[in-house]
Amino acid sequence: MVMNVKLNDQTYEVSAGTALSTWLSGLGYFADGIAVAVNGEIVPKSTWDSFFLTDNADILVIHAVAGG
Repeated sequence: MVMNVKLNDQTYEVSAGTALSTWLSGLGYFADGIAVAVNGEIVPKSTWDSFFLTDNADILVIHAVAGG
């Protein structure tokens, strides 16, 4: 089954049963320096492997920026 999810306002198709960590790494995102919210809730990095995407999930990836 194919589902639609939205990442930073762009729609993607994903297979049912896809873990957040797998999907993000496939897009070139890695845990270092980012935070992820799904449907307005922060998803702790420790749960990305067991957090499975759902149809119509609204995902926001936030990059940490160093500065001073």
